[in-house]
Formats: sequence, C-alpha cells, structure tokens
Amino acid sequence: MPPSAAALLRLAASAMLLALTGCSSSSAPVTACDQLCDELMGECSYAAFPDRDSCLQGCLYNEGEGANTDAHLTCVEEALCDTFAIVECENQHGANSDD
Repeated sequence: MPPSAAALLRLAASAMLLALTGCSSSSAPVTACDQLCDELMGECSYAAFPDRDSCLQGCLYNEGEGANTDAHLTCVEEALCDTFAIVECENQHGANSDD
C-alpha cells in the first residue's frame, strides 16, 4: 500500500525542518555570563533584571570591575534559587567582593 499524499507531505516537511535546524549553529561561544544569566533568569526567575540583556550587561560590567563570574555561577547554582543565597553570592563574588 503506497503512502498517502498527506504522509509524504509530513515527511517532506519534517526532513526540511531537520535540514534547516541541523545546519544552524551559534557563532558565539557560551560565556560564563550567558550561563549565569540563564541560571538567574531562566532557572530561578530572578527578578533583579528587567530582561536577559540587562543581566548580561551587568555581568559584563562586573567582570570589567574584577568580578569572578565562574565562582559566582557556581555559587548561584549551589544556591538552588534561594534569593537570599543568590544575594550572598553577589556579595562574595561580585565586582565589589574581596574575591
């Protein structure tokens, strides 16, 4: 029994989607700031920033001021979205920390 026209159309659409998405790649590497903002804004829904771009700008500014973003990220991940622990992470690893 030959496949129906609808089944062939679905198969062709799926193949085209796979071809389009399979060939695309991000040109920019994922940075510690990207990961930190993903954790804060995505995982924790942290409301300190109006949007992701604001988070990234703040993170990059802090890095320029000497913040240890890798340690900050580790601390935030270990904080498990506890707001008070996240603030303490900023105090420990942010731009004004002694770290």
